Amino acid sequence: MPKRLTATLSRVPVAGVDAFESIESRRRRLLPQSEQPAPPQLPGSSTPATADRRPDPASAPHTVERMPNRADAPVLHTSRRGSRAKAAAAIRDSGPDLLVQQLVADRHAASAVTTAASLLRGWEHYHILAHRHLAEPPGTYPVTADSIIRVGSLFKKAGYRSFPNYLSAAKARHIEGPPPAEWTQLHDHTGKWVSRSVLRGIGPARQSCPFHFKRLCGLQKQSQPLVDGGPMQPMHLALLSTLFLLREVESGTANVSAWSFDHCDKELSWNLPGSKTDPLALGTTRTWGCLCELKDFACPYHLAVEHLQWLTTHPTHRSSGDSPLFPTECGSHPPKTKVVDTFERLASLMNQPLSSPEGLRLFGGHTARVTGAQTFALAGLEINKIRILARHSGDSILRYVADVPLRTLRADLGIGGASSSSPPPSLGPGAKATGVTQLRSRLAALETQMTKMENAIQSQSQDLVGVAAGFLQHAPRAYLQNLDSSAVHLVASEGRTACGWKFSRSRTCTRAMATLSGVPGILMCEACLPSERTIACALGPAPLSDDD
Repeated sequence: MPKRLTATLSRVPVAGVDAFESIESRRRRLLPQSEQPAPPQLPGSSTPATADRRPDPASAPHTVERMPNRADAPVLHTSRRGSRAKAAAAIRDSGPDLLVQQLVADRHAASAVTTAASLLRGWEHYHILAHRHLAEPPGTYPVTADSIIRVGSLFKKAGYRSFPNYLSAAKARHIEGPPPAEWTQLHDHTGKWVSRSVLRGIGPARQSCPFHFKRLCGLQKQSQPLVDGGPMQPMHLALLSTLFLLREVESGTANVSAWSFDHCDKELSWNLPGSKTDPLALGTTRTWGCLCELKDFACPYHLAVEHLQWLTTHPTHRSSGDSPLFPTECGSHPPKTKVVDTFERLASLMNQPLSSPEGLRLFGGHTARVTGAQTFALAGLEINKIRILARHSGDSILRYVADVPLRTLRADLGIGGASSSSPPPSLGPGAKATGVTQLRSRLAALETQMTKMENAIQSQSQDLVGVAAGFLQHAPRAYLQNLDSSAVHLVASEGRTACGWKFSRSRTCTRAMATLSGVPGILMCEACLPSERTIACALGPAPLSDDD
């Protein structure tokens, strides 16, 4: 490895609080001036973080300058194919040091840089607290099995759910150094059982409370934000986020260019950006058509058309595609906290409690996502379809809709179901159960009709066999049935059949037959009656009588 690159790597911190802070500072330094994120607001300060760089929309409504996207918004660097020439040009123009810094800056998602630093700060805090009674406390790193146990005991007492995340961050710092150290089997074994002990009996994780969707659809829409610094058009934001199963960061950072319309088919397509769980930032597109036919339900297409018409007339709107889809009054992307505060304000308008009896906040960034998942599950959509719509293949969706199917148990048992003459149910509570009841009635009626049709076909097929046999015979025919084998033969001459069986000398019991009507094709002799057998078998099996 070249000495220059080695020196560069040695200067790049890759773990610890300073590492993540330096990564964030490098990331901000590498961004263009127009995309620099806003500086964080100091604690206790009443001035918003954007006050120094945003004009007052009331005083200058038509001169609001172009504002960058949020610092934690995912960045998409589109690349269709690798290029050696592009790599050579980069090393020539930027140099290896800058390329390495860019690589390290993207080690974590933009929204996870502060989280990673917070995990290390938490581990170091509890390590110092766990060893403060010692005269010579050991260093935080490298991590030892004893320190994992001591630190884990404090996490358990404090009631942490995310101890494995803290341990993972400490493991990365331990392995990468400085100084680099080996993570042994003892470390791995100790970490596993300590994690199980910390999480044992802690109960289910907190889940964002869903909106009452029917009430949300009935709220009077308004363009002004519900909270200071929050998104405008809050009802449109909440409804569209619910229908597309979005997190608050996805709807808050969306740009106008993410939407595309098919006005002929009345469809809205939303190109959703990558997230911290999508390191490739592939992005996916989800499409919804018009749902105006559903009673007490929101139509995503007409909501989007209405919102876009309002947005184009707003003073802060920019004609470029990077304009915020749900801007604040200053024309910027709303912060995550303001979107969550908007959700809480909407819940209070619908008379939903904002906190649990234990004092926990019920509404969070995933509220719209949970609302959409539960609404669609209650309406009868398959879980796999909900997973596809939510761009999520894990078990989180199952946790969202865990108890929803239990709400339709009475209707599944046929209690309170609608009759077959009722109009089609709307998408809402009980729609799935009503549809199941109607489907069962229709299936029973179809089975009855199919049984009658089958009996009529079998009767007609036997009559057709007799007609075909009459056309094939040139002279009166006689038939003989072997009662031992049930086979039916054609009598060719006295005491002999067409296949050569000498029934006159046989001790087998026989009976004479004047017609083949009612005889199944499988009982006809292949050598004596080949044509009759083929026709009868082609018409299908016939019911056997007692004589047969």
